[in-house]
Amino acid sequence: MKFYRILIVLTAVLFTLSMQVSMAKDKSYKFNYRLEADEKITDAKDLEMLKAAEYSLKKRCIYFSIKNSRTYDKNASQKTTRFDHVRLKKPQMRTELIINCFDQNPGLENVYNAQEIKSSIDAKYAD
Repeated sequence: MKFYRILIVLTAVLFTLSMQVSMAKDKSYKFNYRLEADEKITDAKDLEMLKAAEYSLKKRCIYFSIKNSRTYDKNASQKTTRFDHVRLKKPQMRTELIINCFDQNPGLENVYNAQEIKSSIDAKYAD
């Protein structure tokens, strides 16, 4: 009787593990980038999509979705020197992205194929 209980529990555990392996892996990444002066891409949305596609390919994921995006000034605070002189810094605009990466297509909305997005944006801005 005890043997059958152990066998049932073991079967349930193995079945649960096999179900998790078959699902698409969802990993979340947070990174930021800045606009370089020599960038060819002028549209902010295209640049955002390209950077997200490149990052997901770097992490060896095929599909990605953008969870959150924000643009901020890295040097927004002013620095006061020893003699109460306010020194202004040049603005350094950065964009922070939080993306979800998948090994397989999860079938959700707003999930993109990283290689297709990268190829289409590269072709759009090719000279």
